[in-house]
Amino acid sequence: MQKQSEPRPLIFKVSEKKAISIYGINSRFPVTLYKNQLLRLLDHSEQLKTFIENHSDELATKDEKEVIVKETKVKKEKIQKVKKEKKVEEKKVEVKKEAELNMNGELIISPI
Repeated sequence: MQKQSEPRPLIFKVSEKKAISIYGINSRFPVTLYKNQLLRLLDHSEQLKTFIENHSDELATKDEKEVIVKETKVKKEKIQKVKKEKKVEEKKVEVKKEAELNMNGELIISPI
């Protein structure tokens, strides 16, 4: 099992736009909320905790999210590969039909 690193400390700063920026939640960027937004969120902290508990099996942690993103990328790449292979097969069938028509002595004008 992978060892979880120590959570980074949260650092609070007043942003240039006079909002509260919280560093240490995301890896690169702060989470920034205005005073009234943060107070409203804090007023509903118990509801938020209850929601998280009730939907725990539906919610991912950041580590799980990174795995999901990688899996999604792999799936998309596979879908693109299948679509490309399908186009190649369709083109082969088209060329084969054209060749058969040529063998039958019919005039075929290919689009340029």
